[in-house]
Amino acid sequence: MQIVCLIAVFVFSILTIISIFKPGIGGFWMKYLKVKEPTRIQAISANFIIAFIFAGIGAFTDPDRHYSEGMSALKSEKYTEAIREFSQLEPKSKYFKEKEALIEKVKNEAKKHYDVKIKKAITDMDMDTASSLIDVQTRIAGAATINKQKAKSLINAEALKLKDLMLQSEKDGNFEQAVGYAAKLQKVEKFKNEAEKKIEHYNREISLKKAEEDMSKEIQAKALAEEKERQKYLSKEETRRSSQISEPSQPSIGGTLRTSYFEITLNDAAVGTSIATGNPFIDQEQGRAGSGNKFIVLDVTFKNIDNESRMPTDGALYFLINGKEYKFDKTEVILAEGWGLFFDQLKP
Repeated sequence: MQIVCLIAVFVFSILTIISIFKPGIGGFWMKYLKVKEPTRIQAISANFIIAFIFAGIGAFTDPDRHYSEGMSALKSEKYTEAIREFSQLEPKSKYFKEKEALIEKVKNEAKKHYDVKIKKAITDMDMDTASSLIDVQTRIAGAATINKQKAKSLINAEALKLKDLMLQSEKDGNFEQAVGYAAKLQKVEKFKNEAEKKIEHYNREISLKKAEEDMSKEIQAKALAEEKERQKYLSKEETRRSSQISEPSQPSIGGTLRTSYFEITLNDAAVGTSIATGNPFIDQEQGRAGSGNKFIVLDVTFKNIDNESRMPTDGALYFLINGKEYKFDKTEVILAEGWGLFFDQLKP
């Protein structure tokens, strides 16, 4: 019967193609239906419908149809459907003797498939999913690899490990990670209440930590802004003072020089071989220049023009003689009139 159907499908498929170009030839058989000259549409439609009918009859009379559909269902992991198809194999099918073996194969495949899913549910500590999968595995395979009581014990063991990780994260101050562990523990009935309390506690700690970090950032930002303003002020003040500094092209007696902190006036200058400090011991030993040497004595007034006490310091002396510059970087401190330059500060 199936061979007949296949031949009929082939013949009427060819006639359908011929009817596209020659409807009279493709639909020649329609004269027996009292249609002498069928139109193109009539010929194509009639041939196509008959080919389709024979194809359907051939498919439903195929003795191996249940085997093919069972294997397709098994490949798609539709185990219940596969068992149903293999159970309908008829004696005329060449796979009938393998019927029981095929059904057993489906059960074994289903058992392996659901074993993987059940273990994952246990690892995820999802008892509801594990229980549902165990029921499905039992219904298809006839028995479950792991019963519900065993699954519950395994989940509780996983939960204890997770609890240890949660408490360690809490100890380390990593409350974000601890919240993640506690959220998983909520799935386990035995630890649900404890996990909810821990989550509430950890969220408070996270909020406090964030508030502290925000405050610290705010303080740092404020300090940086203040330092920036201070540096800006100092820069302006330095610019202002620099603009006030006058540098005479040629210092002279009575001339005044302005610096950042002082107004310096050269009152007098003299050259000599001795210095009177008012201290006879100093005058005797240090107040006389050596042979071939002379003292240059500068009478200078320092005026503090800053807003706080400043310390004037002695510096180097420069001489321009016959177009050549000479530098004397060591000066002598004279304690005349009760003043010296060692660590004395002038008030504004």
